Amino acid sequence: MKALFILTAFILCLSSISGEEKYFPAGTAPIVADYRAVESFNQIPVTVLSLLSSYRLAFRHASVGTTIDNALDCLQGTRTNPVECTTYTDYKFDRRKWVFQGRPNSGWFGKINDFVTEVNVQKNNFDILTFKFCYLDGLDGLQEPCGSNFSQQKMKQAWDYYRINMDSLEKANPSKFFVWITIPLTQVGQFCTDTLNSLIRSYCRQQGKILFDIADIQCHDNAGVLQKSAKGWQVAYKPFCGEQQAGAQACHPNWDGGIRIAKAFWWMMYQVHSSLTDTFFPHEFGSDPDVRIFPNPATHILHIDLQRNYPGFSHYEICSVSGEKMYHKVIQPDEIIELKVDFLTPGVYFLRFTGESGISRIKKIVITN
Repeated sequence: MKALFILTAFILCLSSISGEEKYFPAGTAPIVADYRAVESFNQIPVTVLSLLSSYRLAFRHASVGTTIDNALDCLQGTRTNPVECTTYTDYKFDRRKWVFQGRPNSGWFGKINDFVTEVNVQKNNFDILTFKFCYLDGLDGLQEPCGSNFSQQKMKQAWDYYRINMDSLEKANPSKFFVWITIPLTQVGQFCTDTLNSLIRSYCRQQGKILFDIADIQCHDNAGVLQKSAKGWQVAYKPFCGEQQAGAQACHPNWDGGIRIAKAFWWMMYQVHSSLTDTFFPHEFGSDPDVRIFPNPATHILHIDLQRNYPGFSHYEICSVSGEKMYHKVIQPDEIIELKVDFLTPGVYFLRFTGESGISRIKKIVITN
């Protein structure tokens, strides 16, 4: 319940000072990147691109993921083929810290187990972690949970296994962000894929998760028209697929399809970032010349320069995204703070300045290795 978790952390981090919640938006909502995110890509402010590039992301995948990986390189301007890639400025959309990691096509349960294992091994190296299923995992009659001995009970067991493991990872790693992803589509509708994707979407929206809805992106054309089979199941829009033969049981995106998914991925990253930034607060440090916090991201030492002893502040704290107070210190007059942060696990934190009058300001900081 990441979006709600973030909001709760903000409230925990402020409540001990003023008891007010006026800095927070009303209600909570999931972060969902669906077909509408493709067009929203052009609305990402240039000023935040370097911040989005600073997030360290791990993406466990197989073949469709490779297509997305290549398309992200295209947007980054570091590919010469196809020619469209040469129209993007080199490293304007810098994804070099977004690491796509190939893994075996080990089936529904094997992919979940792989992700759990790799999170436990690699979590200190990344801020955002995710993996994707393959279109094979939703093919009717092929393999578990949709194989020849298919049953509704087996599908529910598969869904529960995904849900329980993802929830457990989020609970055990509150300073990390986990992205849920729908199953990629084939060019013909599949009951199992459609049902599992509906379960994923419904749960993510109800529980405030981060959802990258790759299936929704695949099943809409350029005009936003939903593509469905005669049975009402979502199907991949053929002009965005590499396979064009009749009855194809796959959709490895072609360049047009891959770039659409990559653009939506950037929009998702922007939304994750926006859920943490000072735009939630009417008073923020981003453009304040009297406050300097650097470097951010930080590795060993964070410099905090209150150049005019910012009025009203008496102390500062570092809080995790779960609301846990990790550090507290009284501010001395005219102090230039050099705070050692190597005791913090790499991840996202909130730096909060407060005063006896109830004044509070928050800044997001990122700690790296």
